[in-house]
Formats: sequence, structure tokens, C-alpha cells
Amino acid sequence: MTIDEKRKKNRLKNIEWRKKNREKCCQATANWRVRNPTYNEHFKLKHRYGITPEQYSELFNEQNGRCCICRNEETARHNRSKEVQKLAVDHCHENGEIRGLLCQDCNRGIGLFHEDISRLKKAIDYLMLFNK
Repeated sequence: MTIDEKRKKNRLKNIEWRKKNREKCCQATANWRVRNPTYNEHFKLKHRYGITPEQYSELFNEQNGRCCICRNEETARHNRSKEVQKLAVDHCHENGEIRGLLCQDCNRGIGLFHEDISRLKKAIDYLMLFNK
């Protein structure tokens, strides 16, 4: 049996165990999260954006804790925890370059316009028609 076959067999065995022991598995996961509260946040920063928590803090301090676009502090609250969310890391989806930190509203807005400058300009022109 090759190493890949052993890994696959072990993975399937683990999946089956987790199905049979759902409560125990959920409790173990919850306990681990309590012991490692910043793991997911740090992992996401490193693997999604290629930055460390310290680099995020530098950006945050450079922007005085405010969104690059609207200059407001973040006010959006997480659905479950109800804690104020952190500013989102805005990055170019083509080359991965980090542009700055945005509040959830501005980040979603850019995303919903697919980072398309001409669409954003058209939206501004449209709004200008009604804001005289």
C-alpha cells in the first residue's frame, strides 16, 4: 500500500469516526477554539493575503483605524458574536496586491461592482442625477 493510499484510508476512517461521534467532535473543536482564539484570524491573514497580524496592525495604525474610502471606523457587527468586525483587507484579485483596509460596507460595495471602475463611475453619474 502506497503512502497516498494509507492517507486516503486514514482520512476515510477519521470521517467515519467524526460522523459516529458528532457530539464529542463538536465539543473537542469548541474546546480547541477556546484555547486558540486567534488561530483562524492569523491563518486567514497569512494564507489569504500573505501578511502577518503585525503587518495588519501597521496598516490599521497608518489609517488611524479608519476605512481607506469612507474614513469611518468599522461599525458592522458579526452575526453570531455581535462583536464589531475588523476592517477588511482590500486586495487586487488579479495580482493579490494589498491596497488597504476597508469597512465591511465599502469592501462589499467594491466587490459587488466587481472592482470595475467604469461601473462605479456610472453608479456615481446615476446618483448625481438625483442629488441636485
